Amino acid sequence: MERQDSPAAAAPTDDGGPDLHAYARSRRGDLKRQLAEWVQVPGIVGEPGHAKDLLRSANWLAAAFRDIGFPVVEVQPTGESHAVYAEWCAASGAPTVLVYSHHDVRAVKPENWNQTAPFQPVVREGRLYGRGSSDAKGQVLAHLEGIRAHLHQRPPTSGGQTPNARSLTAAKTETPSHSTSPQAGPTPAVNLKFLVEGEEEASSPPGRAPGGAGGKAPGRRRPFLRYPAVARRPLGPVRWPARDPQGGPGGVRPGARRPQRRRFRQRPQPGV
Repeated sequence: MERQDSPAAAAPTDDGGPDLHAYARSRRGDLKRQLAEWVQVPGIVGEPGHAKDLLRSANWLAAAFRDIGFPVVEVQPTGESHAVYAEWCAASGAPTVLVYSHHDVRAVKPENWNQTAPFQPVVREGRLYGRGSSDAKGQVLAHLEGIRAHLHQRPPTSGGQTPNARSLTAAKTETPSHSTSPQAGPTPAVNLKFLVEGEEEASSPPGRAPGGAGGKAPGRRRPFLRYPAVARRPLGPVRWPARDPQGGPGGVRPGARRPQRRRFRQRPQPGV
């Protein structure tokens, strides 16, 4: 299929070279400061006393998306926590990239933190130690810094960044006016959608087990089905890999000389 990009969006750009590397190095201090600030928010999922902290964590991330220039940012309640959805779809005809991650963290075991406090980040030998610094707040910020560096290399285009990010509903229904017209600025070469949930460490439960609060529903995780911003239409029945009768997972027999084809069986999905 032929791409139907605008001339400005189709202009070739160099996403490498010394300039990009110098820009990334110049951002190290800000990245370390942002990660340390976010790690200090104890967004522990599964503990009622930290429900407000999970909302604080989601709001912190939403502000980071707006700072980069995402025109659509939403904080969505998801049962015991909040998810952050951000969208930047300004590249007509270009592919859409969906990034999934999470901002919640596990409960802390004090015996594992006998040298530093889990939510008071410390830098030692070039590494930042703190709960969630790697899983997955650091990962999320790495994605955002990559987008920021990409935008640094992109040419300015009209209809780019907006002064204030809008909700998804407002983006669909709002009539642009002179007071909210987009400012000129760089836009990504592809369309971007981020879903950063706040219940991953609790297995992203799609529902609650009957007869008890906080129990996990049976079955596999289906987190995207909970967020209408991503799951805009039913996904239909999901097929899971069948286990080989001889014990090999996914249709691969132990000791087979060459891989067997994966065999699938239909699995009903109630409520989908």
